[in-house]
Amino acid sequence: MSSNRDDFTGATIEILKKRAAFICSNPNCRAMTISPSEEDENKFIYIGKAAHITAASEGGPRYDSDLTSEERSSINNGIFLCSSCADMIDKNNGIDFETSLINDWKTQHEEWIRDNLNKKITAEKEVQQVINVTSNNQQGGITAGVVNVSSQPRKFTQEAQSQLLQLLNGKTGQTVTVTCTMGDGEAFSYATQIKTFLESKNFPVNGVNQAVYSQPVMGQNFNPDKLEIVIGTKQ
Repeated sequence: MSSNRDDFTGATIEILKKRAAFICSNPNCRAMTISPSEEDENKFIYIGKAAHITAASEGGPRYDSDLTSEERSSINNGIFLCSSCADMIDKNNGIDFETSLINDWKTQHEEWIRDNLNKKITAEKEVQQVINVTSNNQQGGITAGVVNVSSQPRKFTQEAQSQLLQLLNGKTGQTVTVTCTMGDGEAFSYATQIKTFLESKNFPVNGVNQAVYSQPVMGQNFNPDKLEIVIGTKQ
């Protein structure tokens, strides 16, 4: 029986795995997908998937009728994920995970892999910073909560960049205000990194502004109602 799916070839799947270093391309996951079996030295445990960015067949998540069969089964339409994330992006027919977002994951992950080539894995646990997300009038999208962004000393890493882009998903072209605590050089430097990054992604930025607050401001705070990022003293 013939299949109407435009599946990847075995060779394409192997390339996707290796370009991702067998690590899930979701920047909020980055799970290792392969490990040696403890019971059999000739076997391994593998939980990775080569997932389609736009569906392999009509009616699937993010299906793009403008693509040819060859384009649909090409490596450009593939992303390497752990099995959990591969299933997650297809839930509700993919409405929560747009094609542009998944393409950003792939691009950023491959950049991260290149940047870390031949670097040692350190066992030292780093202290995380967080963005505190607060909203009074937000309808849909981001609600109040905490989003992990970076580790000390504060550097605007690729992981932090990806998480900020997810917070701003769907708001391209809208002006973002970046403000930091007056007189705090470290906060100003970190805020400047954020401003430069946002401008590179075509976000108009109002900042970096400096302000004096009646109460101490710690860490990073994002207000989706005002599209404002406030950088306080390093926690």
